[in-house]
Amino acid sequence: MYLKFNAPAKMIAGLYISLFMASTSQAAMPEPINPKEVVNMSFDQRFNLLKTVDAAILQSTPQEVAAYWKKHAEQLKALTPAERVYINQKMQANWNATTPEQKKAILTEQNTYFNSLTPSQKAAMKAYVAEMQLSQKASK
Repeated sequence: MYLKFNAPAKMIAGLYISLFMASTSQAAMPEPINPKEVVNMSFDQRFNLLKTVDAAILQSTPQEVAAYWKKHAEQLKALTPAERVYINQKMQANWNATTPEQKKAILTEQNTYFNSLTPSQKAAMKAYVAEMQLSQKASK
């Protein structure tokens, strides 16, 4: 089953990509959180998760980041079609419930994060996004 990605889904995908790129200064990449749990978190919980993963990615090796995203992709592939629909609808509802101030905070965090990436991290991120887009087209 193919899900169309709209603005809320793209924002959540951006959050996941940010999660992909983050790492804490003293620890390796955290384990990816199940998408079914993430969509049921409050805005503050999701925002703190975003910041934590962003920080983790910035201090992790490319191999650690790639392993994190591989685990995350496996979690997404393990979802049933009904779970995917539910998560997409829940992401959209979460986005629609986000206030303009919260949206601004998300964009500010994302801009700060992207501006702090090294050129090699940016290249790796672009490659990952391109790979995800190809896999989505293939699943149509």
